[in-house]
Amino acid sequence: GSFVARISSMDQSNAWNKCGIMIRESLDPGSKHAFIAATSGNGIAFQYRQTTDGYSSKTNNAGNPTQHWIKLVKNGYSNSASRSLDDRHWSHVGSRLELAIGNNKPVIGGLGHTGGDHVEHVL
Repeated sequence: GSFVARISSMDQSNAWNKCGIMIRESLDPGSKHAFIAATSGNGIAFQYRQTTDGYSSKTNNAGNPTQHWIKLVKNGYSNSASRSLDDRHWSHVGSRLELAIGNNKPVIGGLGHTGGDHVEHVL
């Protein structure tokens, strides 16, 4: 499946202020996740946690994140993130990852945000 969202504007309250699309294995704070987000000062970021209770890692592309489309794709265990200016021509953000989220188990997906304090919230 895939999730697509358009970022039309965001405030500049913190350089790592984020809004985007997240898939999680659970609502536990340390669950594995994949998250593509626009940030206030660090472009478009693909954040992920590959092991439960492990560290989150990220790849980010510089540039103005507003007026972007973002997409998160889950295919089996594989997860990938992309960005677009027009919802037709897509560029990958980071590499495709095998996160072992799902596959015959429910996942939680939706819009996520943070105020820059590195606590993600799924809406």
